[in-house]
Amino acid sequence: MGGPDASTVAGLHGLRALAKRYHPNARKLMFAGIHRQSRPVLARPIRVTYVVDPAGFGGAEIYVQQLLRLGAHRCAATLLIAAPGSPRLAAVAAELRTGVSVVAAVTKKRQVIRLFQLTRAISASCADIVHVNMTTATNNRYALAAAWLARVPVIATVHTPIPVGRRRHILMLRWLFSRPDAVIAVSEEVRLVVVRDLRVSAALVHVVPNGVEEAAVVQPLPASALRILAVGRLDVQKGFDVLIEATRRLVAGGVQVEVAIAGEGDQRALLERAAIGLPVRFLGFVADSTQLWSGTDVFVLPSRFEGLPFALLEAMMRALPCVASDVGDVAAALGPAGVIVPAGDWVRLADAIADLAADPAGRTDLGRAARDRALMNYTARPMVTRTLDLCDALVQSAAATAPAVVER
Repeated sequence: MGGPDASTVAGLHGLRALAKRYHPNARKLMFAGIHRQSRPVLARPIRVTYVVDPAGFGGAEIYVQQLLRLGAHRCAATLLIAAPGSPRLAAVAAELRTGVSVVAAVTKKRQVIRLFQLTRAISASCADIVHVNMTTATNNRYALAAAWLARVPVIATVHTPIPVGRRRHILMLRWLFSRPDAVIAVSEEVRLVVVRDLRVSAALVHVVPNGVEEAAVVQPLPASALRILAVGRLDVQKGFDVLIEATRRLVAGGVQVEVAIAGEGDQRALLERAAIGLPVRFLGFVADSTQLWSGTDVFVLPSRFEGLPFALLEAMMRALPCVASDVGDVAAALGPAGVIVPAGDWVRLADAIADLAADPAGRTDLGRAARDRALMNYTARPMVTRTLDLCDALVQSAAATAPAVVER
């Protein structure tokens, strides 16, 4: 394969320099209590440690929930959650009797001691493989280095195709992404970012689409106004400001709508001010999914960028007609069973909603077609099976090639 490239050298020198600068005993701290994992006993279920850095509950955390619930019979899981933790993930872990530890978040390269603490936590979990869950390629990135330092096979899942930014930033990310044994991309656009920008070998990147569990069909309720639901974190990515402007246009055009936006985030106050005088309600986080979806007529995904969002797949599974931005793999998922509009275009979004408001039969047909596509292509169990099959293969490969090591 040849020698290390410039990004690898930069990463190695960077970690060594930081270790010396910020703690003279860093190497001793790192390896105190850490040793090379002995060969896995392959007759037993593999041990998977999931590392999660939740910046607000969203699709990436729903993904881990699915893996914990549907993969419980195949692997022994441990959950490492960055502080302040995730009560909802912790509740699922408690229900499944999965071990949970909250660790200090490593968000900057100078947080060397935190990196070593995460390394030790990974080693203490006795994992056969570490699964790093990444909302974007930059989120939770130092967990890749921690798993490598702990000398454990690592796989990363990237959910959102955000470009990785400045050259110096890219060099470090390329080095970090040279650590995983495999990368899962939830969409083709995410795969492109990982291969093109981070220079991960295409052979190591696997597209595994998200999936949701089968759910009851939503029954519309008699009402004079079209009931619209949007779900997600209240941030710039999700484009709820675009939906608010579309709502303004609909109201001005005499279309009766009621818009509900479910989720929390740092833009809530800004969005609430923008929606003053409009038929828009902010629901916050809604734990009861039946209550959330009940009575909805149309689901709207106004995002500026996405991979393959769980909220869209759940709306499809519930037979709701969907209007969505042309981002990520959204158009491919919906096909002819939904309405696609350009991202950020509230005029086109409003016009698409108005067309559906005037066509109840068309809404029903779109919803049925969307559910059929979800049942055929986007159920949770194949997603979990493919993910754990990949983990199994990596553990088997590591066991076959690892030297015999005496465990201390």
